[in-house]
Amino acid sequence: MHYTAFLSYSHEDDGFARRFHRQLEGWKVPSDLVGRQTETGVIANTLRPIFRDREDFAGGHSLKEATLHALEASRFLIVLCSPAAARSEYVTEEARLFKAMGRAERVIPVIIAGEPGNPERECFPDSVRFQVGADGSITEEAAAPIAADARDIGDGRNRALAKVVAGILGVPFDEIIRRAERARRNRNAFGAGAAVGAFVFATAFASFALYQNYQSGVTIEKSVFAIGGLIQETDGLSDRGLDQKRAQMLRTQCDLMEGLAHKPEQIGLIEKTICLTQQARAIYEVGEKGKAINGLSDWLALRRREFDAADSPTFEQALSLVDSARAVAELRMTMAEGNGEAVDILKELVAIADMAGRKRPGIRYIRAIHDEAVWPLIEALEKAEDYQASIDLMEQAADLRKRQADAEQDDIARLDQGIFLRRIAALLGDHNGDHARALEIARQAVAVFESLSDQLKSRQTKPTATLHHEKSLAHQVLADELIESGDLENARTAYRTALDNLTRVRDSADHSEESAEDVAYRMAYLTERLALLEP
Repeated sequence: MHYTAFLSYSHEDDGFARRFHRQLEGWKVPSDLVGRQTETGVIANTLRPIFRDREDFAGGHSLKEATLHALEASRFLIVLCSPAAARSEYVTEEARLFKAMGRAERVIPVIIAGEPGNPERECFPDSVRFQVGADGSITEEAAAPIAADARDIGDGRNRALAKVVAGILGVPFDEIIRRAERARRNRNAFGAGAAVGAFVFATAFASFALYQNYQSGVTIEKSVFAIGGLIQETDGLSDRGLDQKRAQMLRTQCDLMEGLAHKPEQIGLIEKTICLTQQARAIYEVGEKGKAINGLSDWLALRRREFDAADSPTFEQALSLVDSARAVAELRMTMAEGNGEAVDILKELVAIADMAGRKRPGIRYIRAIHDEAVWPLIEALEKAEDYQASIDLMEQAADLRKRQADAEQDDIARLDQGIFLRRIAALLGDHNGDHARALEIARQAVAVFESLSDQLKSRQTKPTATLHHEKSLAHQVLADELIESGDLENARTAYRTALDNLTRVRDSADHSEESAEDVAYRMAYLTERLALLEP
């Protein structure tokens, strides 16, 4: 499999990444450009495929191996730059690896948040800001990246997208802009006619797809995904003041999805869930918010009853349950009044994802949905100083990650298990005063990280800076609790181990979890603690 580009981004920027990926893959390459030879190669009739989802990595491979394979198969690297990306080890490592392959000139940075050169809001990862040497290490030589700027104060999203397309195709930016402007004028000139034409097409397509429902289940599965894209096609109508036409198209989509979803003998459970969630979003878009949420909530309740009744739920049952719950939560969050209601919505989504992950472990998509909800919920609980609720939640999350890691060799799930345990130990000691329990949990966290480190070494994979960072934090928490128990000798050993791992972070080429200043501060703190404990 070969890719036009690899889209590198922080999971915190997932929403922007999904939209940008969809826009790139949907970009219509003008027919008179197709086949032209440019400095980047022969222009194809599409930008597809663009690699985006790390969840596509095959099980059994380390993240680094899978990343390297996808990067090697990509012609360009698009880096979505933000403060979160600058902190992300994965984004830094992906850019470093790509540059180490001799493709530095094919790295396309896109600023989506933050400020280049601002120490507090830096958006460029180190491997983008600096040159990568022949040995693959990040040097101190500035790279002076020329980036597209998707911020409102910069190019804006549309012009930034056009700059990326121009870079991939190897044509001047102003040529892409002129063509886009000409297309926009044509759309405005024939806007009303195009909207009516699109509406007629949608209606005709609905009839055709419903007819195909009786002919081929495979055709229906393809139709579900194709028709799901119609809601995006209507977005531009509002920009031209054609809200009524847009509403008509969305209602047509509702009717179409309704027809497809109620042919259970022809359509699979996952496809039917997609139909109904898309239908609910379309209904929501035209203003019938209560109807959209209630209808989808009924479908979720049905999926929940079926899942509960199954002794051994299928993959399709698990995914349809979690995806329905996520869609309901997304719609409800837009109408949430106050932080309390938002917290309740997150709790419900976490509970469903947790239940699905326990009964049907090993599905990475379920872990991803659980992650989306559990971290904001933990942050909200701790902000409200409800530390016991946060501890209870993280204990459930740690157990879920353990099950997921045991069911499938999932290094990220194992790492997350250790992170949850380490945070639990810190809260137990700092806020609950339960030092005996904190010491027990801290030892468990250290054991998880050491076990993961041993597993990576057995696969001849070098432990990452993130793992050393987390091992350092876990040993520091362990040392603090050993002091509380009066075991000063083992506390000194734990502090030394924490300092050793932090030194590895400092000396690593791929570190981004902590800034150099933070690393130096923690090293000084640990050194001071060791000095105080010397006999």
